[in-house]
Amino acid sequence: MGPERGRPVAARRGPLTAGPRAGGRGRHAVRQPDTSAPAGSAGDGAGATRGSPLLRTWALASLALFAVSLVWCWSTPVPSGPDEPAQVIQAAAVVRGQVAGRTVSPSSPTTFVRVPASIAALGTTPFRCDYTPTVSGACEPRLPAQPSLVPSTTYVGHYPPLYYAVVGWPSLIDAGRLGVYGMRMVSALVGAVLLGLAVAVAAATGNRLLVLAVAAGITPDAIYLDAVVNPNGLEIAAATAAWAAALACLVVPGRPRRSLLAAFVAAEVVLAFTRPLSPGWAVGVVAVSAAVLPAPARQAWRHRSVRVALGAVGAAVVVSGAYVLLARSYLIERFPLPSGTSELTAFRMVVGAVGSWADQMVGAFGAPDTAAPWLAMAVWGGGAMALLAAVAVGFPPRARRTVIGLALLWVVVLPVAATSHDLRDASIGASWHGRYGEPLAVSVPMVAAVLARTTRPVVERLARTVPVALAVGLAGTQLYVLRRYTVGMGGGLGLVPSGPGQWQPFAPALVLAAASVVTAAGWALLLRHVDGAAGASVPGSAVPGPAALSG
Repeated sequence: MGPERGRPVAARRGPLTAGPRAGGRGRHAVRQPDTSAPAGSAGDGAGATRGSPLLRTWALASLALFAVSLVWCWSTPVPSGPDEPAQVIQAAAVVRGQVAGRTVSPSSPTTFVRVPASIAALGTTPFRCDYTPTVSGACEPRLPAQPSLVPSTTYVGHYPPLYYAVVGWPSLIDAGRLGVYGMRMVSALVGAVLLGLAVAVAAATGNRLLVLAVAAGITPDAIYLDAVVNPNGLEIAAATAAWAAALACLVVPGRPRRSLLAAFVAAEVVLAFTRPLSPGWAVGVVAVSAAVLPAPARQAWRHRSVRVALGAVGAAVVVSGAYVLLARSYLIERFPLPSGTSELTAFRMVVGAVGSWADQMVGAFGAPDTAAPWLAMAVWGGGAMALLAAVAVGFPPRARRTVIGLALLWVVVLPVAATSHDLRDASIGASWHGRYGEPLAVSVPMVAAVLARTTRPVVERLARTVPVALAVGLAGTQLYVLRRYTVGMGGGLGLVPSGPGQWQPFAPALVLAAASVVTAAGWALLLRHVDGAAGASVPGSAVPGPAALSG
């Protein structure tokens, strides 16, 4: 029986391990998967996305995702993103040398800064479209460039400055509406580069399920947050790349490839310096990856290059953690509860919010005041249910416990614990939002992918259906949000605003609508190409064998 058509060279030529005569030539041996060099996995080059090296895959995936993000960037008014006025003010202040503004009070997150008058107006002019989805984006404030510096305030003035230093520079060129859209475009570009890196390192493993899992984690909310001025988008993108690179370093047999280690270190460092919670998330990536695949983690630790990489990540975490503590980045905006609210009532509020947190990871747009449409919930919610069903039915016991435990930990336990802690002080109130947990939640489908043991027909069906479903979900959600701002949710089914006082997008609405379909389709086609080039996935190919799970 000849080698299976389409399998990478490394997988075909690796030693066979099944049966009493491991490596033998008997009839039983040729039917078993190669557990020392997983079929469909990349070694130090052979079998790794032949014809599509990591750098090329990275560039193509980044361009495709940047195109998708640009459509989102231009489809929403300024400053409709969550906390966007405060974020824009902080970015404009940081690029003008005000890394840490003057504190209003020791217990307040608010700082005084000096920014261009047109940008400062974002903090004083109410955006009346917030929390009223039936109203179009016509209330977008006019922002003629006024470069003279005036006093302003921002409640994210204590945050780590990396994101703001990267995205704020367009305000040095134009301090008005164009400058703010420029900030959004830079944010979209950086996020797309990191998400593209996640796709590329997943493809480098040869595990097709991992490629699809990374793509599934790129929800409309992740794209949207990249396309506005908010460091949550960068945090989610960096975490996605860090999880993909960490798992890739463990599932590829042999010495971890330098390219994968470099991707891991870069993503982890960016993640650690993004938001106040980010140092903890960076530690979580390392700890959970090692716990999920303990045997490969112990083998990787023997290599000096891995220890050096982990040392660099550890140093970044220490420095970023020290900044968070010294700058008091942990101070947060307060949402006081009504006086007399008991702790029991507050806890019931937290438990009741668990479902909304999960929904918000799929999509929560605007202040946020607009939930994701049913189409997005069908794609990502249905996908999550299908994943849990597959885990419950077809996974080995340890893998089943791992995936379900991670899902509960990231989506339920951690948010409930964090919010319950805040609610002990009624003056702080409920501060958690679904987007805060996305850097951790993206790990669930990836961990499921590396632990899965499935068959080629199943993988082929997923490879045909998942990219199409994700593209339909992204395009449909983007059109839904575009309609929300052009005509309002009560303004009929059209996308083209008519009559006086209607919002005009950065580009014509019909052009944006067509672009949303084209860019989503392009993303699906690229994903099909990358996934197909990654190689075939066969039973036992996702991990280096049962010993890896037994620890």
